[in-house]
Amino acid sequence: MKTITARQAGILIFFSVIALKAIILPAVIYLYAGTNGYITMFFAFAVDFGILIGYLTIMQKNPNMTFRDIMSSVFGKIVTYIVYIFLFIYYFVKTFLIIKSLYNYLNEVVFCEFNWIYYIIPFAFLLLFTIKKNWRVLGRTGEILFLFILVSINIVLFITSLEIDLTTLLPILPNGLIPVANAGIRCAYAFGDYTILIFLIGNIKWDKSSKATIISFAFIAVSTILNFFIVFLCNFGYSVINQNIAIADLSLYIDLAVTVSRLEWIALFAWTITLIFQALTYCYCSNQALQELVPKKDRKYIPYILIALLVAMYCIRNFTVQFLVKYFLTIPFGIVAISIQVGIPILLFVAGIIQARRDKKRNVQVISQS
Repeated sequence: MKTITARQAGILIFFSVIALKAIILPAVIYLYAGTNGYITMFFAFAVDFGILIGYLTIMQKNPNMTFRDIMSSVFGKIVTYIVYIFLFIYYFVKTFLIIKSLYNYLNEVVFCEFNWIYYIIPFAFLLLFTIKKNWRVLGRTGEILFLFILVSINIVLFITSLEIDLTTLLPILPNGLIPVANAGIRCAYAFGDYTILIFLIGNIKWDKSSKATIISFAFIAVSTILNFFIVFLCNFGYSVINQNIAIADLSLYIDLAVTVSRLEWIALFAWTITLIFQALTYCYCSNQALQELVPKKDRKYIPYILIALLVAMYCIRNFTVQFLVKYFLTIPFGIVAISIQVGIPILLFVAGIIQARRDKKRNVQVISQS
């Protein structure tokens, strides 16, 4: 049964693209690419956008087949099983990073000495409640929140862009493309947002406008986050590297934003919702991947095991955001992340082509026999 509309899928993509990138990413990209970090983001988004088109093409040609159906019919169960292992690890790690980042965000910006126990316990129940539902719950929730989040972010961007200095973006590529490429590889963990479409293949109510609808939401998300990065860089200049919670720093430390009807609280509230929603979405993807790795009779226990594992890891003090990001920024991890973000879509695209040829051959045989 189709569980989600193209509009809802597009909104889920919107949240996936913008949420985590407005916290520590601007400072990290500046560390490696300097003022040309926006070029890194542009190329990363271009690659992601190409992958998005590939996903949508496969979905358009195989609207009634899931990712598992397409992959297993072409490459077999073993390859499909291995792919789901990588998907589980990928989304479990990203979910954990968001949960830790959200706590840091709340503890440093919203509250004073926020007890982590009061944070993780109710959040764990919220995660458990969500992953036991279906995509329709997330899709409808996203529809309710989308307009508020989009308007809030763009109000902040408009106010904080009134006095920016665009010369901060210059010079362009003074050291060539190497720093830009280096930043792209090291920051790969923050991209690959369209991978969530893997779990939506076969679950979207597909029609002629579906592809354009999803692309339009993806374009809104990409343009929003690129504008955010440029406005942030032009406001803070060389001090960008010291701003570890970008969205909060932009709204709290720009005088005009603070004086206009307490605008900073609109941004903080909106971004808190965005991070929570992305954590729910990624945890759902992690649960879906893990479900595919166990027999059907045991799948009812998976949500509880997954949440227990997340809480157990959260209790390990060494797993801080700084520790995680430092590890994620290594070249080996970047290569692994890119391999998952690019390699799996390539496998799916090849499988889609082979599947299409099989269907065409089968149709020809049916026609000839009739």
